[in-house]
Amino acid sequence: MRGSGGLGQTGDGAVAYYLDEVPFGILNFQFSPVSNMFDLARIESLRGPQGTTWGQGSMGGTIRYIVNSPDLSKFDLKFQGSYGDVEGGDASYKLNAAINIPVVEDVLAVRIAGGQERRGGYAEAPDVTSDNLNKETLDNYRIKALWQATDRLDVSALIWRMETDMDYSNALSTVDPPVLPPTGGEMGFMGGESDVYSLTFDYAAGSFDVVATTSFLDHDVPLLIAFVSPFAGPIRADQRYETETLAQEIRLVSTGEGPFNWLVGGYYSDTDQTHRQDQRFQNPFIQSFVGVDAVSDVNSEVLAVFGEISYELFDGKLVPLFGLRYFEDDRDLVSNSIRASGIGPTSLPFGTCNPAVLALFGLTCEVALPEFVFDDTFDSFNPRFNLSYFPNETSMYYVNVAKGFRSGTIQPLAAVQAAAFIGVNTTQALDDDSVISYEIGAKWELLDRRLAIELALYRAKYEDAQVLFGTPVGVPASASAGDYEADGVEFSLRFSPVPGLTLAAVFSGVSSEWTSVDPEVALAVAGIGDGDDVPYIPENDWNLSIDYTGALGDTGLTHFEHISYARRQDQFDYSLNQSDDVDDLNVRIGVAGSRWQVSLYANNVTGERNMALSLGSTVYSQRPREIGINFQFELD
Repeated sequence: MRGSGGLGQTGDGAVAYYLDEVPFGILNFQFSPVSNMFDLARIESLRGPQGTTWGQGSMGGTIRYIVNSPDLSKFDLKFQGSYGDVEGGDASYKLNAAINIPVVEDVLAVRIAGGQERRGGYAEAPDVTSDNLNKETLDNYRIKALWQATDRLDVSALIWRMETDMDYSNALSTVDPPVLPPTGGEMGFMGGESDVYSLTFDYAAGSFDVVATTSFLDHDVPLLIAFVSPFAGPIRADQRYETETLAQEIRLVSTGEGPFNWLVGGYYSDTDQTHRQDQRFQNPFIQSFVGVDAVSDVNSEVLAVFGEISYELFDGKLVPLFGLRYFEDDRDLVSNSIRASGIGPTSLPFGTCNPAVLALFGLTCEVALPEFVFDDTFDSFNPRFNLSYFPNETSMYYVNVAKGFRSGTIQPLAAVQAAAFIGVNTTQALDDDSVISYEIGAKWELLDRRLAIELALYRAKYEDAQVLFGTPVGVPASASAGDYEADGVEFSLRFSPVPGLTLAAVFSGVSSEWTSVDPEVALAVAGIGDGDDVPYIPENDWNLSIDYTGALGDTGLTHFEHISYARRQDQFDYSLNQSDDVDDLNVRIGVAGSRWQVSLYANNVTGERNMALSLGSTVYSQRPREIGINFQFELD
C-alpha cells in the first residue's frame, strides 16, 4: 500500500490490521490474520499513513475486518461449503458455519462463527518421494456476545482463534513444474496460532460516543525451514516466535449536528515476545561463524495519544481537518546465544573442536557468545492535514498530507554476522523509519449515481527505510538502507449501465526511486543504489470485473455471474531476481433461492504458473487452476 512494499519483509508491519476493535500486530514480524474468514459484515481499507483515527498506527495503511454483530431479536443459522479440484495437486475444501442465538430477547445475544479451509498441495521436492507436499490448513473460530445493558450502553465480548498449518512451504526453486528446493532430508513446516480476547464498551454520552476496548493477543509462530544453499550446503533453520500483547484503546468521537467535529483517543500496549532460533549448518566452517542457538526476549511498551478536529465552512462545502499523533515505544531486548562450532579453540576436554574426535565421546563444541542487551525509546509526533471541498452532493476534491512512523526492528545475532560476510555493518537493533505522504484526489458520482469515479495522486517519501536482504550463507539480514520516494496514481470506476449489471475497474501505478543510500548497503546489495528503482514495488497493477444478476425466468430463482481479471506487472527483489507479470482470471456462476445458493467457480482459469515473487534463491507462484462447487444456505 502506497509504496510500503519497498520496506521488504522486516520489522513491524507497514500495514496495520484490526479485528473489529482489536489491533492485530506482531512485534518484529510481517504477519496478517488468517484469510479464511466467514460471516463478515465488511472489510475497510484505509490508505496510509494512518494514526490519527485509530490507536495502532501504520505507514502504508490500515485494514479492518468487521464481523457481524449478534442480533438481539432473532435466531439465525447459515452454512457454507465448497470443494475444488486443484490442477496437478490434491483437492481443496472449505466448511464454514455461523449461528446467532438471542439468549434474552432485545438484551443479550451470542453469535458463533467459524470453519476450516484446506488448500490442496501441489509441489514436489527432489529428495522427497511423496508429492503434493505443500498442503495448508486454515482454521478460524470465534464467539461474540452482545449485551445491551441500557439504551446508551452496549457491551460486547469477543473470543477469536485463528490457526494455520502448512507442510514444507510455498517457496519454490521452479514454478513450472512446481518444485521445492532440496530439503536435506527433513520435512519443514510453517504454522501460526492466534488467540484473541477482547471486551468493548460503547457508550452514547449524548454529544459524543465513547468506545473503550481491552484486548489480549496470544500469538505463536513455529517454523522449520530445511534447505540446501549452493554456498553453505544443507541448512536447518528452526525458529519460534511467541508473542503476548495486552492492549487498551479508548476513543471519544463527536456525534453532534453542528459544523465542529472531533475525535480524541489513547492507546496503550504491552508486548512480550520470545524468539528462539536454531540455525544449523552441516558445513563446519560456516557453522563456526553464523550457526547459532539463540533466545531473544523483547519487550515493547507503547503509548499513543491521537486525535482529529474538523470544521465545516460555507455550509459544509469546505472542510479543513487537522490531526496529530504522539507515539512512544519503550523497547528492550536481551539476547543470549550459543554457537555449536566445528573449528576453533574451546574449553571442552581434549582442547580440540575437531568434530570427528569429539563425536567419539558424544561431544560438540559449544561456545557461549556475549549477551546482547538493548534498551531504547522510539518516539515521534505524526501530524495530518486534510482539506476537502464539496461543490455539490455528487463530487468532492481533497488534499491530504500525513506522516507515518515505525519503531526500529530487532534481529538475531546470526543475521548481523551474515551481513558482515558481504561487508554490511548492521546491528541487532535498527533505527526507526518514517514516511511523509502528499496526496490530492477527487470523487465523482454521475449519471444519477450509476457511475462512480475516484482518482488520487500521491508522493510518499520514506526515510531510513529498514529492509531485508539475502546473504550467501542463507541467513537473511536487515539494515537501514536509506531513503526512497514512491510517486503513484490510483483510479477506480464503477458503472451500472442497466439494472443488475455492474462494471468495475481499478488501476494503480507507482514510480519509485532510491534518493539516498547507505554506501555499504549499496555496494553489497544489488537491488539498492542511488537513482535505482525500489524492489518489491511493481510499476502497475489493475483489476477488471463484471457482475450480473437477474431473475431466472418465472421460477422465482435468481442467477448471478461474476468475472474478474487482475494483472500485476513484474517486480524484482534485493538480489535483482526478476519475477513475472501475474495474470489472474476468475469466474463464478450460480443460482440462488430465498435462503440458498449454489455456484460453480474457477480460479486462475488460464492455469498461469508465473513467478509472482522472488526471494533470493526461492520463488513464489500463484496457485494452480482450481475448479469447484460452492453452496450455502440460511435458516431463521
